[in-house]
Amino acid sequence: MFFLKRAFYMSATLVIAATGACGDDMNDAVDQGPPVGLSVVAATPGTAEGDFGRHPAIALDGQGHPLVAWAFSDPDRDSSDADSKLTFVAWDRSTKSWKTPIDVDLVLDQAGSQPAHSVAIAHDAQTNAIAIAYTKGLYQLWLATSMDGGATWATRRIDVSDAFNSEADPNREVAMPSIVLHAGEVHLTYQHRCIKATRNDVICGSVVDSDAIVYLHSATLDGPLTESLSPSLAGTQDARTVSSLALDGAGDPGVAFLLKASNSAVGPEAYNTTVAFWRPGTGAIVEVTDSANIQNDDPSVSLAFAGTKPRIAMHLNSSSPQSHDLWFADSDDGATWRLTGIARDGGDETSWWQSLVIGAQEESVIAASFGSSSGAGNFGGPKIFRSPDLTTWAPSSPDAEILPSFAGRYVRMTATASGKLYMVFQYTSDNASLPKGVVLWREP
Repeated sequence: MFFLKRAFYMSATLVIAATGACGDDMNDAVDQGPPVGLSVVAATPGTAEGDFGRHPAIALDGQGHPLVAWAFSDPDRDSSDADSKLTFVAWDRSTKSWKTPIDVDLVLDQAGSQPAHSVAIAHDAQTNAIAIAYTKGLYQLWLATSMDGGATWATRRIDVSDAFNSEADPNREVAMPSIVLHAGEVHLTYQHRCIKATRNDVICGSVVDSDAIVYLHSATLDGPLTESLSPSLAGTQDARTVSSLALDGAGDPGVAFLLKASNSAVGPEAYNTTVAFWRPGTGAIVEVTDSANIQNDDPSVSLAFAGTKPRIAMHLNSSSPQSHDLWFADSDDGATWRLTGIARDGGDETSWWQSLVIGAQEESVIAASFGSSSGAGNFGGPKIFRSPDLTTWAPSSPDAEILPSFAGRYVRMTATASGKLYMVFQYTSDNASLPKGVVLWREP
C-alpha cells in the first residue's frame, strides 16, 4: 500500500502558486479553433504506423489554439534513423484549418523507451515565443525556437559535452526533455545518465549516485543556461528517466521525478521506487511516496500546480495484486502529501502515459493511455478522470464509440483559460472513423 510521507526540506519555506490553464478562449459565436471532438492533425503516411507521430506534444498559442510537434522515425522506411525528423504544425484560425507542417530538424533515433517522451513544446504568452526541446539520437539535447508563430525556426544544441566522454558510450544517454517558457525565461529539464559519476570521476552505476535530472534556466530565449542537478533522498540514488516540470504562479519551477533504491539495498528494498518533488531554485527535495519495495518497470509522473499547491499524477505499482493503476498525490504545503488511488473504469487498465492539468476552478483532470480491457469498462480511451474535490474521481473518454479500445500513446493534455481541454496522442489502431496518425481531441 501507499504510505503518507513527511519529508525533509533543505530550506525552510516554499512559495507555491498556480499554473496549468493557458491561452484565451475565443467567443463561441466567432470560434475559429479546431472542430470539437476528435480530429486528425496529421495522418500516418503509407505503412509508417507506429513510427509516425511519435512523442506528440501540445501547447496553446495566445488565442488558445493548439501548437503541435511530433517525431517521425525513418520516413523512407530504409531501416535507418538518419532521416528521422521533428515536425511542427499550428492552427490557422483565418482558414479554420491546419497550416502546412514544418520540418524543424533531423532527430536521428527517436524510438525511446516507454513511457519517456523525446519532444516537448512550450509557448510564452508574454513574448509569443515558441520553443521545442528534443533529443537528437541518444546523446544530444537540442532547443528549437520561433518568434513568428512557427514559420521559421532557429536550432541550437544544448552543451552537455562535459557530462560524458564519448557519444559511443551507452551509459551517457540523455532523455525526457520538459520545457516551460514564462515572461521571456526558459525552464528546461531532462534526464542525464551517469552525469554525477562522470563529474566525480567514478564508475557509473557504482555505489555512488550517478544519474540525475538536470534543470536548466535562462533569463532569455537564446541566453546562457545555468544548471542544477537533482539531489537524492536517503536510501535512494539514480534519478530514473521519467520526470515532469511545471511552474507555479510566481514563476518558480518544480519537478516531479523518480528515484531508484540505493545500490546498498538488499532483498525487496532493492526494488523500491521513490516519487520525489524537487524545487531547483532552493534545492528542497521531498519524498512524496514510494512503491513499498515492489518492482516498477515503467512508472511515470506528471506535475501541475493549483493555487499554491502542487499536484502529481502517477502510475506506480505499490500493491500486489494491484488494485489501482493510477494514483493522485496532492499537498497543501509541498511537505505533507495525501495519496488517492483512482479506481479503474470497470476492469480497464491504464498505463504509463498520463497527463495532468488543473482547470479554471482548480478541478484536477488526468488523461491516461488505455492499455487493455476486460470488456467491463464504460468508456473508451484515452481515459479521462476528473475530480472537483481531490477525492472523488469520475471516468470518461473523448468518444467511447469511436475509441472503444486501446488509444492514447504518448497522451498529452492542456487547457484553455476557461478550463476547456485539448488532448493530443498517437493513434495506431484500425478504425474506419478515425485515421491513424496524430490525433487531437477538443472538449465541447
